[in-house]
Amino acid sequence: MKSMDDFDKFLKNKLQRTEINIADDGFTEKVLDRLPVDEPALSRKLILYFACSIGALIFVVSNGYKSLLISMIDLFSNGIHLIKPTLISMVVISAFAGISFCIVRIEFEKQTI
Repeated sequence: MKSMDDFDKFLKNKLQRTEINIADDGFTEKVLDRLPVDEPALSRKLILYFACSIGALIFVVSNGYKSLLISMIDLFSNGIHLIKPTLISMVVISAFAGISFCIVRIEFEKQTI
């Protein structure tokens, strides 16, 4: 049996990356200039502001700020006194930071969940 038959040669030739750069003489720019510009809709921003407002309202009404404040104070006071922080304070701070980061990242990349 041959080490490389005709089909293997064919695949090698077709799948091999070409190094030839073909100039487009501004074709790409012309096409991109004619494409419609997708501007963020007002409804998207309105939904985002509405969701953040409702979330902040629920956070304040449910006294969530108290647990966050107590956890922050506990974390910083333990750090100052070089005591090992409690698990609940680390969980609350990690959850708050993680959710905040995810919201910013999703909005920055304009992706939806």
